[in-house]
Amino acid sequence: MICGNLSELDGLACRPSDIPWLYYHQNADTVLADESITTIYEFPNSVLPLLAAVFHPSGKFLGYRRLTGGLLQLCKNSDTFMDAAYVFGTTYEQSVSVVLFVMFYLH
Repeated sequence: MICGNLSELDGLACRPSDIPWLYYHQNADTVLADESITTIYEFPNSVLPLLAAVFHPSGKFLGYRRLTGGLLQLCKNSDTFMDAAYVFGTTYEQSVSVVLFVMFYLH
C-alpha cells in the first residue's frame, strides 16, 4: 500500500499489517517486543546481491560491481567482516575517521 501523503507516514493507515517498516519512530525495545507481525521473512542465500554502478570521472559508464569485498567501506577489514554488512538480518555497525588531506593524496 502506498501512502497518499507524507502526513500519513506517522500513522499505521498506510502500512499493510504484515509488512514491517524500514524505519521506526518508537523506542527499539518497544519495536522488538511487538509481536503483531507474524510473517517470517527469509532470504534464500542470506547474502543480499547488491550492485553498484561504476562510472569514470568523465561520466562514462564502466559497468556494475558487487558491493562485497569492501567496495564501499572506507575502513578496511577482513572480507568476512566487511561482507557481513550484506547478510540478510545481520546487525552491522562500523565507523571510521579519515583525515581529509590523506584521502585527496591517496587517489
